[in-house]
Amino acid sequence: MREHELFASTCEPELVYYAHFIVLNKLLPAVIGKNFTEFVSALEELQITVGKMFSKVQGGVFRKETETVLEIFRSFGLRGIGQSSWGPAAYGFLEHYDEDLVSRLCRELEKADAECIVTRSDNVGARVLVIDQ
Repeated sequence: MREHELFASTCEPELVYYAHFIVLNKLLPAVIGKNFTEFVSALEELQITVGKMFSKVQGGVFRKETETVLEIFRSFGLRGIGQSSWGPAAYGFLEHYDEDLVSRLCRELEKADAECIVTRSDNVGARVLVIDQ
């Protein structure tokens, strides 16, 4: 099944409209206002809403494999947690880097047979590279 057919057959219009509402009225203002707390709250709300759109296909708001990782994230206090597309990649945010916490988190993820990748946000924006041919 093509992705657009899947959208049409599984997504309730109310959820699609609500996802738009979250992005326009909560997520973007939080980004513009550089408000971490509001950003991660809106992102989590958006992730749950989008997950509900595809819950019939993926067996729940998040894939089972992803939910295990998200539970670990929650237990370590990460916020703005979610699943990338259909998973199983998951992500979460810390407002301030804590080397000890991140080390413990990565060890816990490895026990769950999950890879841990730690990165910083990139606030530079898009880059366009033009190559003359």
